[in-house]
Amino acid sequence: NYKNMKIFAILAILLITATAYESYWKKGDDLLGEFQNGKDEIFVVTFYNPTPVKDDYTRQTENNRVQDELQSEVLNTYDSKPLKIRYASIDTTDRVNDNLLYKSHVKDDMLKDGPVILCSRKGKGYVVWGPTAVDKVEEFVKAMQDKATEENTEQ
Repeated sequence: NYKNMKIFAILAILLITATAYESYWKKGDDLLGEFQNGKDEIFVVTFYNPTPVKDDYTRQTENNRVQDELQSEVLNTYDSKPLKIRYASIDTTDRVNDNLLYKSHVKDDMLKDGPVILCSRKGKGYVVWGPTAVDKVEEFVKAMQDKATEENTEQ
């Protein structure tokens, strides 16, 4: 029984460590308001369409691959160095997100092969998609963390 408790404690620590960044469950206009709040935080938002295209599940596979790579290569690596990363995953078929999609300039045709990712800091950023999307997000997040570190040392 003690052995099981130790294993459970180790798993709990690993889970907490693996999800150090802040996962945001807001969507639609609530999430849009967070982008525009002016706080010095980094937002990484994945927009995805979960619907299979004619029984072809390649899009879902790509959605999952990008989510996994984002978590392992960006979110877990760069969070709180020094800025907090706020992460959200948005289902583009949920109509509550229509205004958010419009304001983010995310179009359905951009989602045909996989997710679109929005990166921003202080309300400014860009949208990326395609095979190099995770690399572009990593470059953006690293650059913003480096810039924030410089700004903090200048003060």
